[in-house]
Amino acid sequence: IAQAYFCMGQTDKAKQFEANVESSEAGKVARVRAMQADEATFDAEIKALDACVASKNFDALRNTLESSTQLYDRFYGNAERRNLIENKLKESWKTMPLLVRIEILMELSRIATQHGDKAKAMELAGEIQEIVDGATWPTTYRIVLAARVALAQFQAGDSAKSRTTADAALSLFDTERDQIIDIERAQCLLPLAETYKAMGDTSAALTVYKRAIENSVINPNSRPRAEDLSAICRSMAKHAVEPDAAMWSSIRKSNKELGHPW
Repeated sequence: IAQAYFCMGQTDKAKQFEANVESSEAGKVARVRAMQADEATFDAEIKALDACVASKNFDALRNTLESSTQLYDRFYGNAERRNLIENKLKESWKTMPLLVRIEILMELSRIATQHGDKAKAMELAGEIQEIVDGATWPTTYRIVLAARVALAQFQAGDSAKSRTTADAALSLFDTERDQIIDIERAQCLLPLAETYKAMGDTSAALTVYKRAIENSVINPNSRPRAEDLSAICRSMAKHAVEPDAAMWSSIRKSNKELGHPW
């Protein structure tokens, strides 16, 4: 309800409902509020970010960081305010997990690309790469994160670099496959398939999706196989990848073998 009132410009009514929203859900309202921000409310949004940082509430801070990316988008054309928001975000996330920082940088890079600022998008993609390279990750995380870095690089305009990053991640999967728990293999291949599709290489995407299906049927338990098959099909539908005849056969076979109650 608060979101709807903010969208309609009825700020006073929106704030009445916003006051009763739990901190874990407040970000959904703050995100819409930031999308409606203007010159008159900018300073208030910045003060809200500062107050949230001071509160040291994890959920509230994460929500505020996410909503502030909308503020970044809203004021992208104003370099001074854009830089202020970016600096505030980076100062505020010092207590947040690396994965949250990566999510924020991914969104900022996407926004920069959307505004035609390829140089800034590439700079932010580089910062994501630095975070990934500067920490020790389980293999599954490293593959997924590499796929996200490759996507950011591609969106920023560096097709060659993004392809190198994605191919290296796929090679890492091949090298470490036997050390990866079988129920995690398909899940770390999906982001790579989606990235190849985003790059325009549907053939490579389809190949990786096929490998995801092959790796999803190894575990003898039906539940992880059902979850993997569902995730694979959702991903292909979302990213408009049409299975070929052989893959349709594999999907139907996997589904049939799940058994009751799946």
